[in-house]
Amino acid sequence: MATNWLQTITKLTQLISLSLYSCDLPMVLPPSSFNVSNSLFDLTLTGNEFSSSWIFPLVFNLSSNLSFLDLTFNKLQGEIPISLGNMSSLTLLYLSDNQLTGDLPCSALSSSLTTLDLSHNMFNVTMTQCIRNLSKLESLFLFSNNFEDIITESHFFHLSQLQWLDLSSNPGISFNFSLGWNPPFQLTRVSLADCKVGPHFPTWLRTQTRLEYLDISNAEISGNFPDWFWESNPKLSSLNISHNNFCGVLPNLSLKFSTFDSIDLSFNHFNGSLPILPHNGSVLDLSSNEFFGSITNLCNETSCYWYSLDLSNNLLFGQLPNCFANLPNLKYLNLAHNNFSGKIFSPNICSSLHLQNNSFTGEIPTSLRNCTSLTFIDLSQNKLTGKIPIWVGDTWTELVFLSLSLVMLVGLNLSRNNLSGFLPSNIEQLRSLDFLDFSRNHFSGGIPDGFSQLDQLGVLDLSYNNLSGKIPKSIHLQTFNASAFEGNLGLCGPPLAKACPGDDIAQVPETSDNVDGMKNPEDEDKLINDGFYISMAVGFIFGFWGVCGTLVFNNSWGIAFFKLWNSVMDWLYVKIAISKIRLREAFHKFLYNIIHICAKEIFLYFVNPCN
Repeated sequence: MATNWLQTITKLTQLISLSLYSCDLPMVLPPSSFNVSNSLFDLTLTGNEFSSSWIFPLVFNLSSNLSFLDLTFNKLQGEIPISLGNMSSLTLLYLSDNQLTGDLPCSALSSSLTTLDLSHNMFNVTMTQCIRNLSKLESLFLFSNNFEDIITESHFFHLSQLQWLDLSSNPGISFNFSLGWNPPFQLTRVSLADCKVGPHFPTWLRTQTRLEYLDISNAEISGNFPDWFWESNPKLSSLNISHNNFCGVLPNLSLKFSTFDSIDLSFNHFNGSLPILPHNGSVLDLSSNEFFGSITNLCNETSCYWYSLDLSNNLLFGQLPNCFANLPNLKYLNLAHNNFSGKIFSPNICSSLHLQNNSFTGEIPTSLRNCTSLTFIDLSQNKLTGKIPIWVGDTWTELVFLSLSLVMLVGLNLSRNNLSGFLPSNIEQLRSLDFLDFSRNHFSGGIPDGFSQLDQLGVLDLSYNNLSGKIPKSIHLQTFNASAFEGNLGLCGPPLAKACPGDDIAQVPETSDNVDGMKNPEDEDKLINDGFYISMAVGFIFGFWGVCGTLVFNNSWGIAFFKLWNSVMDWLYVKIAISKIRLREAFHKFLYNIIHICAKEIFLYFVNPCN
């Protein structure tokens, strides 16, 4: 935050290297006269949010002999000034992570450059042919821009010193090389991810025998992965060919390479059994392919150096060998979305374990208790049984994510915690749920309609949360006491006594005669006279006797009626708790007796009216 920083620097006439990285320096007015230091060769002003109009004139006046200039993570905008090309001694130029746009003027790029980094900017034009004039260039970083260009052999015509090429994350870049092109360079690191490299595998890579790093992911390449590649690159330690359309069977990779830092072959169409891998490796991702069979050969041939293994979304099956416990460096293991069966093994020090959507059986193994560093574990969509171990909360103290979702779950008690968010909207999938207690947490929002579909639910407690809205209308939900919903100030509707807005029965206002001749309620009552009551009584007697008399004189009809009555009563009360069975039986007998008494009395009345 020093306002005199520039004046202080200009007084250091013997300064050779200056680095002011992320110092929040203010853009101050330069002193009246510069003591230009021709001794300054190395200047780093990255991460200070300087603007183009201020920083470039300052740099040009600080020293005429700069060899290294780093202005990354500032607020540079517009085009690169042409005057930058006057710095003939500049060999390393880093302008990444700014907002530079426009073209790449040839006059702004010194022919002495060995490293050019313009990544993470907003260039949206062609790369221009002037790059081929940078004959001393060793590293070219243009990734994460919006370049739109067709790269041909002429772009690299004079770049015989080039070793590191990164054009990734430029979807507008495509390549047009002849099949027999022999590049003038030998690259060690190549990244062309998200560019249009395909549809065929780039044959010019066959000449690159010094490759250590190759990333051609998401490059629209199809077909078989060439066998010659494994033979031509013995120094390769990192390979990423994911998100393409490669197919075929992989060879025995342990015979091709002695060590690997990272292999990513995910999201392709490789098939066959899993390849035998190098004995020394760090990261392996074979997910989202079509590998099938067991993984015993992988486990037998793998040494203890693997850090991350991802075999998810394949066609693998069989039981898992227990040798994963012999991988002390294993931190990430993903075997999800396969068809593994048998009991779950226990890795040694795994911190992220993904085993969901398989056919694992048995209980959660007690050996997982030793994985005290677990932060993520997903065992959902398997065939596990038994109880959730009590030690889960005591041992996995670093756990951030836990998923045990078992659609056959019978009981779930998460009460008296600090859980928040919304209640699960798809809870109706737990058709066997009998006991559910979410009470005394911080759940908010409404009660999902799915709760009304839990027909087997015998115990429910959602009390003392922050739930709101109307309790879903359901015959089953209404059987629970109001205590199951109390302590949620925003809830309303039965079985709570609090009515929801709009549920109150509207009062019928008193009316008077109007222009249309409408009557007051008092006037309407006068229409009800003695004849109305007599007619109602006669209608009731004949209607009631028409049914009950038939049942009395026709024994088979009576038996059928009361069997039907029993069935109806059983259906109406099948959802009522066992504690209410006696009430149902009493009510049933009461109605039964009433019908018989009424039928008998009416029959006697008509047979002997004098009585």
